Amino acid sequence: MPRQAAAGTRTQRQRREETERRLLDAAAALVAAGGSRAVTLQEVGRLAGYSRGIVNHMFGTKDALLAALVTEAQQRVGPPQASSPGLGRLRQRVARYIDQISAGDEHARAFLLLWAESVGAAPQLRAMFAERDDLFAREIREDLSAGIADGGIRPGIDAEGVTLALIAVLRGASLHIIIRDAAPDSTARVREAVLACLQRSLEP
Repeated sequence: MPRQAAAGTRTQRQRREETERRLLDAAAALVAAGGSRAVTLQEVGRLAGYSRGIVNHMFGTKDALLAALVTEAQQRVGPPQASSPGLGRLRQRVARYIDQISAGDEHARAFLLLWAESVGAAPQLRAMFAERDDLFAREIREDLSAGIADGGIRPGIDAEGVTLALIAVLRGASLHIIIRDAAPDSTARVREAVLACLQRSLEP
């Protein structure tokens, strides 16, 4: 009996995870196509094959839904969890960030479009993105510190300056790829150029 209860609990959790994934996929598609204004709880539910009540039960509000979308999208572009901090992981982070945009990942594109909106059209998103940027910056600084410790990155770099510059380059390059609808070979050159600049600026 306890084993059956445990199996039932896992099944319920799996159903909830699937529902959340489908709702976030729907929200990402709507944002990628029309920005945050295209997102309503009713439309997200319809696109995902659920009622508005399910969306409301899962997230409560549109802002909470967008916050979950942003958090999930940022996790998708992170390096593999098993990778060790340092220059290698930082290079993985840069490559995955640009590759996700190049591949047309709607979650990654939705993240960037919402980030751009937070500057003007949707200022209510600004605090949320400030929090996500702080987390991103901490992860980059962790890689820089580890790289200095293991000798892969030269000591004495301006870690804060490098961190802010790298975030700006990644966001700017990714938005450029979206706006220009860049071809894969062009995007690959952008990625390699960013990686080369990063390597030259950090190597001992």
